Amino acid sequence: MYTAYSIADIRAAEAPLIALAEQHHTDGLMRKAAQAVATLATTLNPQTHTPILLLVGAGGNGGDALYAGTILLNHGYTHIHAYLSTPPTPTKPNAHPPALTAFTNAGGEIITELPHTEHYTLIIDGILGIGGTGNINPTIATYTHTARTHATILSIDIPSGIDPHTGITNTHHIHAHHTITFGAARPAHLINTHSGQLHIADISTHNQHLSTQLATYPTVGTHYTTTDTDFNPHQLGITGIIPTPTDHKYSSGVVGIVAGSTHYPGAAMLSVEAAIRATPAMVRYIGDCTHHVLARTPEAVAHPEIPDTTTPTHAWVAGPGGCTTSQLATLIERDQPLLCDAEALRAISTNPTLRDSIVQRNHPTIFTPHTGEFAALSHAYGTPALDDAGLTAIRTLAEKSGATIILKGRKTLIAQPDPTQPFITIDPGHSWGATPGSGDVLAGVLGAWIAHHKARNLPILNALQLGIHITNLATSISTRTPAGTAPTSATFINGAIREATAMLLHYEENNR
Repeated sequence: MYTAYSIADIRAAEAPLIALAEQHHTDGLMRKAAQAVATLATTLNPQTHTPILLLVGAGGNGGDALYAGTILLNHGYTHIHAYLSTPPTPTKPNAHPPALTAFTNAGGEIITELPHTEHYTLIIDGILGIGGTGNINPTIATYTHTARTHATILSIDIPSGIDPHTGITNTHHIHAHHTITFGAARPAHLINTHSGQLHIADISTHNQHLSTQLATYPTVGTHYTTTDTDFNPHQLGITGIIPTPTDHKYSSGVVGIVAGSTHYPGAAMLSVEAAIRATPAMVRYIGDCTHHVLARTPEAVAHPEIPDTTTPTHAWVAGPGGCTTSQLATLIERDQPLLCDAEALRAISTNPTLRDSIVQRNHPTIFTPHTGEFAALSHAYGTPALDDAGLTAIRTLAEKSGATIILKGRKTLIAQPDPTQPFITIDPGHSWGATPGSGDVLAGVLGAWIAHHKARNLPILNALQLGIHITNLATSISTRTPAGTAPTSATFINGAIREATAMLLHYEENNR
């Protein structure tokens, strides 16, 4: 779990570090960055005799790659080649001169043609850094896409050909297995999946040992990266679900779920079951699928219609598989958190009155669109399309709608309406959640945790992070079989929610 900062902020933060480092050594900070690259390279490619390819651009990113190659050569690597991707001109060199000199002096080889893709086991992408926004050479793009089936691709800062500001993928780009960046995540890391596993290196220290530079952070069952503090579910409030002697069925947060229809009874069943498994509190159900819901989860409390405000309820979920416009209008008027999913999002995207009402709400509203639903919402609100503006599109929709946006995908992204608050991305390290009904499960888990945090007077943002993390972890758990990993389904994900929650409740002892 990590936050990202604008490119301007990154450059401003690096400026004093660069000035300080230059007092001690030419390209001091670049050499520290290269040390971190080399550290990761030794982990990804521990065999010193296997060939490594550096794809080198003309700027600082290429300098990082060349200095990293120099470090590897000095640590016993024997076959490191550099391909200079930019043609030289009379006025501008095609590689950072001091880094190129250091590389060749250490025994590195400059090549002018790319050999067969199977020649290398590791390819380090140092073509474009955070200053590059366009396409890369199509020949290089094709080469790396072919090579990645048998070679590990490691990008420096951002995969070349990915816009670092918006995360938009250009036609000709690098698709990395791993990306290493420095100090903090860049905006594109939050949305673009071509970064692979993200590693954030601390370059503010003077430690030069290969084994101590990476600020990567493992969690239960997968890997996350942090730039601020280590992910700790206890700090997000997970221990609040452990009942105290004074707790009862209402006290840890009652969630109401309006879901399901004749065509989609399963969505109601899955979302209600997920909420029940997520916390010990009551779950209320309103919709056309009472028989199905109670048959699956008899502990749910069904209502023929949305109960009045005297009925204890702390938060609402509307839309998984069904929700009428009138039901949604009623919930918008409630002074409680409201999560809008699926059918509720469709209603919002087609009804300007609902949109106006949401903007006027003084209580948290959460939208959970996938990319198709996001497109409909952005069209309705008159905000930029995701494919055109990337992160800017998400931020603009959050600001204009007044809702927190949880954009679902391989990387789940949270954008709050307040533009001063950072984006948050949660990457599970797998894509097994790409299965029907997983969004209904997520809606139920989120709703239960939102209600819990509302009842406990805890930040709703913390509930969102916990709910996403638990669902991701449950999805990973649900793929396990005695014979190894296998496809999962929403039903199996629901079945793993309790185990995922237990792993996070006992997080500290599990990660000693």
